[in-house]
Amino acid sequence: MKSGKPQIHNLPINDVTTLSAFAYELQQAAESRAEVLPPAARLHIGEPSFRTPEHIRLAAINALQTETVTYGPSASSPRDRGVADRSVACR
Repeated sequence: MKSGKPQIHNLPINDVTTLSAFAYELQQAAESRAEVLPPAARLHIGEPSFRTPEHIRLAAINALQTETVTYGPSASSPRDRGVADRSVACR
């Protein structure tokens, strides 16, 4: 029996969830052949299966201590718009 609001069951499955299911299938196939693979990093739901790397944690602490942390401009920053423009132009 499905629980929760009915409309949630009609949402499309996202690519990360599909990729996670594929990684699980690969892991199961390897185990059936007695192969040992490193575990896949699970990013699709909740907490990741690994600790946040130390340099990222330190950068976050530094930003909180030394920078004004606010929302960015709604139109993004000129630098970010330039990066997006170049990315789109390359396609």
